Amino acid sequence: MKRIGEYFAGAYKNAFARWIFGITASLVILPDLIKTVLLCIKKESLAAGTVFIADVLCVVCAFVFAFFAVCSIGKTAKEAVAVWLKGCIPCIAALYGGKLLTVLFVKCFGTVGEFIGIAAGGILLGLSFYLLSCAVNSGIKRKVGRKLLLTAVCILLAIVFAYLLPYIFGLGVESAFAQKRVWCIKLIAELVFAVFCRAMIVPVLKFVCLGNLSKAGTDEQITSAQTKKSRLGYIPTAVGAAVLTICAVMTFPATVSSSDRLKAEYYSRTNTACYNLLGGNIITAVNDYREIQRELEIWEKIADGGWNDISESEIATNQMLAYLDTYANHTDDRLETMEKYYTAGYIKDTDFCFDMLAEYKNADELTAEQKNRRTEILTNLAANGIYVGGLPDVAENAAAMAEVIETAFSYQNSFEYAEMLAKMRVGVTNGTNIADSVGTGITYQLVSQAVEKALEAPEDFVWSYIAVMFYNNQEQHSLYLTADYSDDKRILAVVENFEKQFEKQLGKDITKEERLGIKKLVMQTYLRALALDKCADYGLEALKEFDNFFIRENTMYALLKTGRYDECLKLAKEVQDDTNPVPLYYAAAATLESGEFDASAEYVLELAKQVKTSEYPKKADELLHSYFSLLVVDTETTKAKYSLLSDEQINKLNSDEFLKNYLEAYVNACYPSYGGHSIYDDAYTQAMETALAAADRVISERGELCYPYYLKGVTHMQQKKYDEAVAAYKKAIDYKSDDPMIWYALYAAYEELEEWENAYTAAEIAIGLSPWFNYYSDYEGIGIHPYSYRDGAKAMIEKQHEASQKGGNE
Repeated sequence: MKRIGEYFAGAYKNAFARWIFGITASLVILPDLIKTVLLCIKKESLAAGTVFIADVLCVVCAFVFAFFAVCSIGKTAKEAVAVWLKGCIPCIAALYGGKLLTVLFVKCFGTVGEFIGIAAGGILLGLSFYLLSCAVNSGIKRKVGRKLLLTAVCILLAIVFAYLLPYIFGLGVESAFAQKRVWCIKLIAELVFAVFCRAMIVPVLKFVCLGNLSKAGTDEQITSAQTKKSRLGYIPTAVGAAVLTICAVMTFPATVSSSDRLKAEYYSRTNTACYNLLGGNIITAVNDYREIQRELEIWEKIADGGWNDISESEIATNQMLAYLDTYANHTDDRLETMEKYYTAGYIKDTDFCFDMLAEYKNADELTAEQKNRRTEILTNLAANGIYVGGLPDVAENAAAMAEVIETAFSYQNSFEYAEMLAKMRVGVTNGTNIADSVGTGITYQLVSQAVEKALEAPEDFVWSYIAVMFYNNQEQHSLYLTADYSDDKRILAVVENFEKQFEKQLGKDITKEERLGIKKLVMQTYLRALALDKCADYGLEALKEFDNFFIRENTMYALLKTGRYDECLKLAKEVQDDTNPVPLYYAAAATLESGEFDASAEYVLELAKQVKTSEYPKKADELLHSYFSLLVVDTETTKAKYSLLSDEQINKLNSDEFLKNYLEAYVNACYPSYGGHSIYDDAYTQAMETALAAADRVISERGELCYPYYLKGVTHMQQKKYDEAVAAYKKAIDYKSDDPMIWYALYAAYEELEEWENAYTAAEIAIGLSPWFNYYSDYEGIGIHPYSYRDGAKAMIEKQHEASQKGGNE
């Protein structure tokens, strides 16, 4: 250990070590020191050429110190020149080349690339150390094995002591001084780093270059001074000079005007927004593009000499708009406005700071406060190593933004599409504890905007597609609004054009499955717009190409609702079987509505059989309940058929005990007045008991059914047994949780019990599930009722909350 300590002490005491520190100081400290001094003297942005010359000057200083370092080890001037050419030039070239390699690797591979760059730079520097050793010890011949060993040692020492350890130390220095953004602190950090680098490199250089002089032995011999000189030794010199030249060319600052730089920045930002859009970051992309669009809009107005209405909120959140505001709207008090925005924290951008320095330099006289602010700006710029910057003069360069504006606006449609999608994804909330809206986030206003765009641009397939998709996924609206909802009419023109454009633009390139998806979407649009005649005709035409059950089912629904019973029956009979309840229901409904009661009874008996025997009876149960609605309930368009049936036809329905009990439960629970009963007589009470008994008989025969429990709930509600009604409705929901009618009924029961939280939840679910019209479920008025709860129930919930916070209950 003592010998090692003496070795290191000797390495640092000689003149060679001091010149090595001069080299590291020239490369690490001197560049920033010179540029900081120049910045403080000029008090404005330095020219790019000035910065480049300062960097070159530092490299020249490093070469000068390197020459004196060679002279300090006892070499004559002639020998020192030879060593300098053969060893020092390759060393400094390897150092700069290694830095450039690291930068390139970081750009390509990130953090991993940084370590690859360290390894590559270390190898180059290690090879240059070997060349330096050969130049210093030019009179010594070595065997091949020793040469290879020495080369490997040089590379290892260069990687560890010249790259890896300084890299780790540099991270520590950067972390320690990170929060102290003062130029002198930055220079102190660089000085500490330079001292460390010198501490690492001096012993290595002594070992590689000087330590071998004393080790010439039997396997090494000194050549005579008259040994023939070879020019091959200068090949590394030429390579080093070439590397330095390439480095200078690569780092030479291109002359780019502020205007061109800003244009390039706008192109880059717009493309980044597009990449975000394509990558699925829709909200980020739209926000970025909206910001770019607003900035370019102001540039355009300035170029045209128009009024620039930049708001305070925009100034506070957008540095470019703040900058443009100082130019366009504050000609007489520009410096004062810039200072105001700077001190308020609206602008800390370095280019803006350089513009403030220019304004300070042009000012006639500065106050003490302004001088202090200028010093603060200079200090911050120097501390961050920024010496060049500034924004283009607005008056001269506003027109130059025209090309940028045109390019950015070419993306307009794409981002308008995305903006619509972003609004849909974000949804609609009002920030309160109780939600004020439900659904997908697609509001009526958003649908109207999309429909308007589609009508304005009929050739734009995307706008038509977005309009149709929004229309089909928007928030539900109630039936009483349907007649006045203009988009129900306007969407018909859009959807017809949508399919035409689809065939024109994409028809040849899509699969059969995709074409079927378009057919379904068009059909669904007709249904939601209540254009049932169009839906029926469209479905009949689509069935010629696709024998698809979705299309057939919707077509049967539309035919039934428009009174085209024969066509509905024909479609139902084409696919009727013993396992699918849907064709049976539409066959039974079509024959019932057309007055063919005997045929209808046959179909409904088959449907009841499926309810009893099917492995999955949920759909058959729902359709049988819908048939009872057609049979028993009067509507605006049709009269109930139950009172028109003959005793023979009723007996036919009653021939199936299960069907008899189910119908008896329905009639007595929902419409006991058919038997001539009054709610004030015993017969009404008896009807309620009959309904409960009949429902229980149905459940005893097939327990996992929804609607018998629903009928029990309806009966208990009429008996004012609200707890029993809640239990029955919840049991119905266990078997079918997607029927809004049952959720609404549960809400009504909770409301009677004054359980407001549960009532509110049930009503919210009812709204979320409720269709715009009685689609597949002929429960009259269900589209309207859930919306009636909002004001009353919400007010009562809030009232109960307030009472509970006061320690009481109302």
